[in-house]
Amino acid sequence: MSVNICDLCYEMTGEACYSALFIEAGLTPTTDYTVWVEDRNDRIYIQAVTTDSGGDITLDLSAFDEGMFNAFSGSYIITVSTSQTIEELTVQGQAYQCIKVTFQDIN
Repeated sequence: MSVNICDLCYEMTGEACYSALFIEAGLTPTTDYTVWVEDRNDRIYIQAVTTDSGGDITLDLSAFDEGMFNAFSGSYIITVSTSQTIEELTVQGQAYQCIKVTFQDIN
């Protein structure tokens, strides 16, 4: 699911080699969504998730290709939908259409 490049994405940093990524999303609690993860080469990966009681998402990074999320992989654009419509994400009270995640090594 592609995002207009002019849309403002919330930028966050994930830690490489972790098996999960928590995303503050402000969505409807305990609801099923589809998460779209687009890499810098325009490849799209999809994961079904259920929001927690606060409407937030935890991506299972171990379900993606091994080594995919590392300090050298560039950034990823994450969008969330219930169908073909991109859901608005609310992070720290601000509305966004997407999240841009860059991973870094942990020392």
